[in-house]
This record gives sequence, C-alpha cells and structure tokens, in this order.
Amino acid sequence: MNTSRRQTMVKIDHEKLSVVRQSVLLGISRSSLYYVTKGISTYNLALMRGIDRVFTRWPFLGVRQMRVYLVLQGYTAGRKRVRRLMRLMGSEPVYQKPRTSVSHPKHKRYPCFWATGSNKQLNFVQHIHTLLNGHGKAAVVMPGNVLFEGGAGKTVRQKLLKVTDFYTILRLPTGVLYKLGVKTNIIFFDRRSPNPEPQTKEVWVYDFRTNVHFTLKQNPMTFAYLRDFIDCYNSENRHERHETWNEDNPDVRFRRFTYSQIMERGKTSLDIF
Repeated sequence: MNTSRRQTMVKIDHEKLSVVRQSVLLGISRSSLYYVTKGISTYNLALMRGIDRVFTRWPFLGVRQMRVYLVLQGYTAGRKRVRRLMRLMGSEPVYQKPRTSVSHPKHKRYPCFWATGSNKQLNFVQHIHTLLNGHGKAAVVMPGNVLFEGGAGKTVRQKLLKVTDFYTILRLPTGVLYKLGVKTNIIFFDRRSPNPEPQTKEVWVYDFRTNVHFTLKQNPMTFAYLRDFIDCYNSENRHERHETWNEDNPDVRFRRFTYSQIMERGKTSLDIF
C-alpha cells in the first residue's frame, strides 16, 4: 500500500488512538499529514508555457536545445530546471531510439544478402547488386578469391549466375589495382527481373594475366594494352562476340564458357581459362 493511501486512513478525531499512534501503526511520518504542497510557481508556469510553444513547433528538441530557445525568448532557466519541467509536462523529444531497426518476429524478412560472413569483398558484391535498379549494369574490381572461394563464395557466385546476366570476366595481371601478389579481376553483370530460369547463359573470360607483367616505372600498364580487350568486349553489341581461343591456338585471350560448363566445376569456380 502506498503512502498516500495510508495517509487517508488516519483519523484526526479518533476516540482511542492518537494521531501519533496511528502514524506509527501505519508506518508514516506524522508531519506528512499536515504538509501542504506549495504548487507550481508563477515563473515556472510561464516557463512551461514557453516550453509548450517551442515543443509544439519543434518536438525533436532535447533539454539543451530547449534551454537555448528559452534563453533567446528572454527566460532565465538552468538545464536541470528545464529537464524537470519537461518531465512534469510529459514532453519527451521525438528521436530514434535503440533497436528500432529490429524486425518483428512475425514479419516476413526479405534478406538483401545471399550469404553473410567476414569476407568484405563478397559483401561488397552483394551490396552492389542490391543498389542496381531494373536492368542496371555493374563492373566491379574484385580480388581473385571472390572467384574461387568456397562456402559463402560459392553461394554468392551461384546466385549471381542465376539472378543476373553475369557475362564477362577480365583477368588482370597480378598486382594491378591491388597490392603485389594479389590477383585482380573485373566482373561485369547486369541485373535481371526475378525469373526461375538462370539469367546467365554464357560467361566470356578475357585472360590478360598469363605471361603479362607490369612495373610502375620500367613497364607501366597503359591504355594501349587494353585495346584488344575493348575490341573483343564489343560494347555496341556484346551478343555478337567472337571467341578467339581454340585448341589449335590456345595462346589467345578471349574464351567463352556456357552456364552448364561453369556449374559442373567444383565450387562453381569462376577462376577459369
């Protein structure tokens, strides 16, 4: 039983029990029976009206900003007084609270990523896919492990081949765009509308890595070295490409792989030529 309820049980004109004895039995202070609250001062009422006007216009203001606005309007009040009056008025600022992004257990989830893990490159590729609209196009620089890593890497590659038109891989020389010793690739894919059929029909691979070496000073990589790739890529109509690789001439750099050939490889590896 709270104190207010016990105070109402005290009878001042009781015939047998004095007020002191009743207070002891009820476990309350006798002086609390005679205390009369002073109420809210006139100045605090004026402050509360000022807080109400400001808060109605800007409901996101906290105690610090509210005090600044009150001072600009001619009021004198400390931060503690403003906080106490705002609590008394029930004026709680509107702001983003913790765990607001946690979904309800009964709500259906639409995961953006096909696989999650510590590999930032795999997460980066999946993030780019979520940013593409409609039939958006992407060309992404990736290290070699994205094309052959198992586990999450295999899942991401299978999904890319199924839901996008993953049509070109450019195998760059080791150490280009990444640190020395790291194999670099540029992957090209277009986003497609949801479809039960795989959207990738064939993948074209240009091998610009085998027997190719560049240095920063003596033999730097220039645009002229990419001229052959640009011609093979055929950006004007990439559906009319011509494969330069064949068994009699295995040293050329442009080769075509079908979807079924890739899916038959272990881990769906795209580190191929």
